[in-house]
Amino acid sequence: MWLWHGTAEPVVANIRRGIDLRYCQRKTDFGRGFYTTTYQQQAREWAIAKTQDLQVLQRRIGLRAAVIGFPVPLDALPPLRTLPFVRPEPSNELFWSFVRHCRGFPMSDSNNPSHYPDPPDCTHLYPHPAGGTCYDMVCGPVAKRWGRRPQVYLSYDQYSFHTPAAVAILNTLLPSARIDVFDV
Repeated sequence: MWLWHGTAEPVVANIRRGIDLRYCQRKTDFGRGFYTTTYQQQAREWAIAKTQDLQVLQRRIGLRAAVIGFPVPLDALPPLRTLPFVRPEPSNELFWSFVRHCRGFPMSDSNNPSHYPDPPDCTHLYPHPAGGTCYDMVCGPVAKRWGRRPQVYLSYDQYSFHTPAAVAILNTLLPSARIDVFDV
């Protein structure tokens, strides 16, 4: 299976030295992690957005975008502690409470019907008052909105890697990774 990661070209050199979770963003759908997708076009869109953000931050015009493809053997993933989400509909309370938790929303209020219960074992490198563990990999849809009317992007997916054991799999694949660099 090919997993694609979109980024700005200047970041590719860092990734080639090995994925470092310390540089991954917090408050994302599944928490701090290295995010990939099975859709190359989606990774391309992410790469364009990240490159444009970097151009604004660094006040540099002409930065190029990059998509890195990892050829992941399916038998490499089963040893990982994985949390898969396969039902993206608004009634999937586990998915939406997990996204809210990882994005750093306040704890659920049992007296407020618009809040969903927080899952007890979904810490994702965030402390959780009830304790819990961190999943190596989480996969599922991409949240579009998570307020009163939650929605996902129907033609997107994400596979996020959250632990050293998980990114080690991708790091071993770096020599055979495919890198496409393009103008924004």
